Amino acid sequence: MDRFDRLESKLDKLDERLDKIDIHLGKVDITMSRNTDSLEEHMKRTELLEGQLESIQVHINYVQGIVKLISLISIIVGIYKAVVH
Repeated sequence: MDRFDRLESKLDKLDERLDKIDIHLGKVDITMSRNTDSLEEHMKRTELLEGQLESIQVHINYVQGIVKLISLISIIVGIYKAVVH
């Protein structure tokens, strides 16, 4: 009987350990679900910001074009004044 009692005790300990592992895995699953939700929200915000950056880049390119045009006009006016005077 003693041998069976020890075996039963070991099986009970294993069962307790398996229960603890199962509880821990449940917590890990909850954490992964929260992280997945957080990641999806982050990806949405990133896409929105990337779209805004594209609009800003278009505006920057437009302003740079205007500055280059003004610079070219200034050079032409400077050359004209140097030649005429």
